[in-house]
Amino acid sequence: MLLSKLVILDQVDSTNNYTANLIKTGDIQHGTVILSYNQQSGRGQRGTAWSSDPYKNIAFSIYLKHVYATLGNYHFLSYAIALAVKDLLEEYGIAPKIKWPNDLLVEDKKISGILIENQLSGKDWISSIAGIGINVNQRFDSETGFVATSMTKLLNRELDLEALSYQLVEKIDRRYEQFRKGEYADLSREYADSMWRIGEHTEAEIDGERKIVRIQGTDENGLLLLEIGDSLFSFDIKEVKFFY
Repeated sequence: MLLSKLVILDQVDSTNNYTANLIKTGDIQHGTVILSYNQQSGRGQRGTAWSSDPYKNIAFSIYLKHVYATLGNYHFLSYAIALAVKDLLEEYGIAPKIKWPNDLLVEDKKISGILIENQLSGKDWISSIAGIGINVNQRFDSETGFVATSMTKLLNRELDLEALSYQLVEKIDRRYEQFRKGEYADLSREYADSMWRIGEHTEAEIDGERKIVRIQGTDENGLLLLEIGDSLFSFDIKEVKFFY
């Protein structure tokens, strides 16, 4: 079992920040999970804030110490974590899509966000903090309801946050084992099959200009593949923004 230690915090600014501080003190081991249902200042991709009502959602970080992995395989860890969250949601009859690199959407509304932060020593990939936020029991107002959804909103019932948290650990355990064993082809295939709007035309902002693109998956480095006109281009996270 991946879980080696569970720390439950009544309140925290960010579970990723808390985990990072434990790394600095050396008081952490592989598989340590930091969990809170009251995260005050969660962070997402591009430095965005993750807003969460107290005791309604899951804020979760897990510390993963890499022994055999190389940084060039980072994107496979990203695939594994996103697929683990997808596995959890599917167990409850929810069918999310993964918006590259690792947001999960249901009917174009965000239900989960993932932020993975890596610790390096020179060129060596030492460890990662995988931070996960899942909207569980929060009911959004009319404004935020346009861009976000939750499990309770989709299922019309409240869920047990503690039970969900342990189930999430189990899903990560299975997917991380795939990553550890180097089952990259399987992870890549499942990730591609789960991608949001893959094969479809959609609107994106690139270099400050809105363009119609077709999402074609990811390349061998985990970059996003977009078809623009008759050509195929690779993009990093800071180079493209989608509208939906």
